[in-house]
Parts: sequence; structure tokens; C-alpha cells
Amino acid sequence: MPAGSVYVLSNPSLRDGLLKVGKTTGTVENRARGLRGTGVPTHFKVEHSVHVTDCGLVETVVHRRLAPYRYAADREFFEAPLALVVSVLDQVVGETKERGAAKALEREWEAVVRQVAANGRADQQSRLAAFEMRVDRCSETIQGIYRTLRDAVEGWPDVTFLVHSKTDGIYFKRRGRNFFTLHPKHSASPDNIGISFWHLERAEIRAMTGLETRDHLKQKDGVWLKLHDGSSNAAVIACARRAYERAGG
Repeated sequence: MPAGSVYVLSNPSLRDGLLKVGKTTGTVENRARGLRGTGVPTHFKVEHSVHVTDCGLVETVVHRRLAPYRYAADREFFEAPLALVVSVLDQVVGETKERGAAKALEREWEAVVRQVAANGRADQQSRLAAFEMRVDRCSETIQGIYRTLRDAVEGWPDVTFLVHSKTDGIYFKRRGRNFFTLHPKHSASPDNIGISFWHLERAEIRAMTGLETRDHLKQKDGVWLKLHDGSSNAAVIACARRAYERAGG
């Protein structure tokens, strides 16, 4: 993730003690103004912000450490004292400035995903929230690709998913059989994402997408789209649909 700011915002229209913690690669003031919508009659106030070299990494770790105070799993709001939130943010920022801190914080995220994935009682939303901590470490392009494809696939019948802690991928399944996988970790550049399919031949995928392919690194029946920049989403969804249909056969 590029350099940017991690911020703490408040709003008098929200319940007391509810704070938004997020990131932006622009100015925090513009971000605060942009958050005002029809559902929020008053402006957001910038309570605290810090400019960092990797705003995605810092935001991810701050969200993790504030997890007990999170108001909703799919929102960046936390019900916690302002002093506590500021202290956590400043602590994480300090850690990222130390030598090797980025790798240490990355391992912290990996531990979170393993913990969630290993918990048999964790529901799908919990697993998805853990995986999306990884996606939030990626570029905005990757975030958009991931959410577009995920939303399409999740609407199909009999689809479940599994977050794989070792590969940092999310495996979509039909009745327990893999058919489609997303791997933000294996991006060849900041604006690319790795995608793999099961039950499809390489030539078939190339013909449908026009994208480069190669065999999956570990799965013998998987074919990997090495590069994807978001311009071929419709073709990739078509491949996923074909793989989904064959997975049900």
C-alpha cells in the first residue's frame, strides 16, 4: 500500500464515543468532507491523523488491536475512548518506524487469519472479515477487483468459501469442491491479483480472457491467471461460472 494518512474522525450526529478509523492517500480533510452523506447531517471532525509510509499496513494493525471495540464487522467504526484509539494508532506508527517492524506486523496479521480459520465455530462472515484484512493491505485496484468478483460468486447457489491461512487465499467452493480462488498475496505488481480456477483447461481460460496463464503452484487441477488488472472482470466471472457449473457435475 502506498504512503498516506491514518486518521481518527468523530461526528456529533453519531452516538457518543463512536469513532471512525480509516486511511486515505489524499488529504484527511478532503476525506472527512467526502464522508458526509444524506444519512449524516453534520460534518466529521478530524481528531487525530498521522502520515505514514504504508497506510494500509498501519490501518490493518490498528483495526486488529481495536477489534474488541469494533461497532460492526463490516464498518470502520469503534466505540472506544478517543485517548485509547489515538494511543493505539501512535503505538503502531512507532512500531512501523523500527527496523523490521513491517515484517513483524505482517506476521501479526497472519496469526489473526490462522486463528480465525482454525476456529471451527467461526462463521463465514468472521472468516471473510479476517481475509479482508489482507485485501486492505493491497492497492485500491486489487480491493476493487476482489470485491467485484466476490460479490458475483457469492450470489450463486451452494457457494461457500474457506480462508486458507498458508496461502493467504480465499477458496470458493460449490458443495465442497473448489472452483475459484483469489490470491492477493501473489500479485506481480501493486495493481494485479492472482486468480486460479479448477476444472478448466489453460487454453480454454486463455481463449475466454486473453490473459496469461500457468499451472497452479500446488494444486494439480488448478490453472492460474498470473496477471489481472480489472479490465477483464466480465471474462473472469464467465470463467468462474463455467468452473462453478463443472464443480457441480
